[in-house]
Amino acid sequence: MSSNIEFALISAIIANKDFHTANKLQINEGFFASPETREVYRFLRNTYFDSSTHGQVPSAEMVKYHFPSFFFTPTHDTVAILASQLRREKVRTEILKLSQDLGVLAEKDPFEALQSIRAESAKLAALSEAGADLPLSGAHDVLLNRYEAVQTSNGLLGIPYPWQAMNEETQGMQPSQFIILYGRPKSMKSWIAVHEAVHAYVHSRKRVLFYTREMNPLMVAQRVACALTKVDYKSYKNGTLQPEIKQHVFTVLKELIDDEKSLNVQNGQGPCFVITTDRSGANSGGGGGVGWLQSKIRDLKPDIVFVDGMYLMMDDRSRSRSVDWKNMAHISQDLKLTAQDFDIPVVGVTQATRAADKSKGEDLTELAYADAFGQDADAVFRVSKKDVIDENNQKRTELYLTAPGLREGKFDGIIVRGEPATSFDYIKTIIDMEAEDDGKHDSAYGSKGSSSPFKKGDVGPKIPLKTLKTVK
Repeated sequence: MSSNIEFALISAIIANKDFHTANKLQINEGFFASPETREVYRFLRNTYFDSSTHGQVPSAEMVKYHFPSFFFTPTHDTVAILASQLRREKVRTEILKLSQDLGVLAEKDPFEALQSIRAESAKLAALSEAGADLPLSGAHDVLLNRYEAVQTSNGLLGIPYPWQAMNEETQGMQPSQFIILYGRPKSMKSWIAVHEAVHAYVHSRKRVLFYTREMNPLMVAQRVACALTKVDYKSYKNGTLQPEIKQHVFTVLKELIDDEKSLNVQNGQGPCFVITTDRSGANSGGGGGVGWLQSKIRDLKPDIVFVDGMYLMMDDRSRSRSVDWKNMAHISQDLKLTAQDFDIPVVGVTQATRAADKSKGEDLTELAYADAFGQDADAVFRVSKKDVIDENNQKRTELYLTAPGLREGKFDGIIVRGEPATSFDYIKTIIDMEAEDDGKHDSAYGSKGSSSPFKKGDVGPKIPLKTLKTVK
């Protein structure tokens, strides 16, 4: 029976492209008794966490190529049901094995048998369900599985940020994380959110839900279209694109329809990019709060959610919309719980206080409206804008991405280009913000010849949509 469940679970993971559920339910190689299913599951896990194929599940043809003798078992059960049954089988097997060992041990020394019962009961308790309790004595398989996932992915556990330097410290945008982008008005923080969302969609082939109250959805769609096709946003917005570039943009957008249809997007599979808002019709004044957003998540099953203008959301608890600190605290807490309950990263965009104009982003006191944002977030990134004159005496915009708040690690920040839609490319790594403010560029940043451990350039598995090309 256990062997059949093992083959059925792996077959369901491949058929539904759903390793996420098995991983969320803490299924690891130790649950598989068959050497063959154990090897196939390791292959699926390594592919899913590998930095070049992150989040993807190999096809049945690819699995058959690597494991010609693997027997696919068609099933109508979900990955969650099969994973639960596999856990039951594993617990049953371990209990039977323990009872046999205890019988032998009790004949020799009953007190030693009693000690064995106490030790093994903690392991069985940890094995019995994927809950919050994790006795250290029973954590071996869980910790080993996570360590090997990190090792396989070169340190990446979540959806990659567009910049390698950021990934090396954060390990990507991980499941259950609540991440905040903040900055002063017109600091291009919404553009950074769009860039991260498009990167997740194109390079990681993820399902992206982009909720906006900061802007009209059509405006967000325009930005996303330009970011996808790498065309100048100002020219697009003003209707002054060259004819061939205009044709390219709308050809790409039209072909995305066929691309998503072929990937069964409507059934919760395959990459998609959905922009949503509760500002419509009679609901424009009231609208929904985090509960409304959660209903969208249930329907669309996204891999990542962006909330642009989270400070404009309704507080579900008071049924009011205001910037009162209590309302903001409720929204922050509910977004944090949303990330945890759905096991996906949630990226919120909010404002900085006026004090941020004179500070360097050393701490979270710049976050506007409520301290709860900084308390609840797993990672907080500050976006600030600066116009500079380059070596060709041309004016350009640079964006400083710093991290005044990380739950784990320390990240001084990076500088990227600030060219809407066409380039948010990495420029340099910040080493000392104060030195930069004094004009000491070489000491403030890493450079091409510096000894910074960070790598230069953008990052992302090179598996773009077949229709997406860069227009120079």
